Amino acid sequence: MIHNMILYENKNNYIFWLYHLGISIPTLSIIYLNLECNDLKRIYDGHFADYYMSRLIPFTQKDISLITNQDLVIKSKQETNNFLKKFNDNKVIIKIYFDDDFPKHLLHIPNPPFLLFVRGNYHKLNETKLIAVAGSRQISDINSDILSRTVVNIVKNNFGTVSGLAYGTDIITNSLTAKLGGYTVAVLPGSILSIIPSAHKQQADQILDSGGLLISEFYTTNVSRKNFITRNRIISGLGDCLLLPELRSRSGTMHTARYAWKQKKKIFCFDNQSSGIKKILNSGQGTIYKNIGQFAELYEN
Repeated sequence: MIHNMILYENKNNYIFWLYHLGISIPTLSIIYLNLECNDLKRIYDGHFADYYMSRLIPFTQKDISLITNQDLVIKSKQETNNFLKKFNDNKVIIKIYFDDDFPKHLLHIPNPPFLLFVRGNYHKLNETKLIAVAGSRQISDINSDILSRTVVNIVKNNFGTVSGLAYGTDIITNSLTAKLGGYTVAVLPGSILSIIPSAHKQQADQILDSGGLLISEFYTTNVSRKNFITRNRIISGLGDCLLLPELRSRSGTMHTARYAWKQKKKIFCFDNQSSGIKKILNSGQGTIYKNIGQFAELYEN
């Protein structure tokens, strides 16, 4: 049997194994809420039928077909072992939706992530007032300058930032916040173990060195266009509001704006003529950003 997977008898490691195996999220939720670490170890050792026959855990037919496929189970254990070793080497922590310290702002958004991988200063996440920032990867010089000055004010006023470490708007936000000694969160569109784009690895290291955080709901190297869209709900979800410096009306950032709207987050926009900004302001969903006091007002009610 493969036992070295259970690093430090961690309950979340067992859940991760079942998640990697393909067990359904509803079943995993019931398992997490009803079973202890010793129970999960029994399932890992092949005694899942004890919990299925007692009706304590309602495994679906698909769940049963997965967990009774010995070749698949062995493969999943080996793969999970490899991932957990890499997580351990890179100080990556697994967080489950039901953990007491799961990101509070993600608990009530539509389609919250069940599982997150975090690397860096996680303890500060729920303690910091965060401004989510998203926008064009080809941001104009004038809006780049305004954004940089805004980030300086954000840090001076003890706010943190959340962005996606992409070119343009994102990297200005994440990197400058870290350089100024502020708290910044970079939400990755791919594995927590790799940086996309790879050109920003140095900035990612800078974020970690400054006490910031890398976060992702992905851990494999398989990256699809959908990843970039779905991770945007986490960027907007982590922020107390969303700031949009510049964007096109047909861009990935519009997805972030829609997520923010669905999450009932305040959306602030720089006052410019970019097509996405005009569309959001004309729809009545956005407010023109004027000064840092608008962020402070969010916490006065």
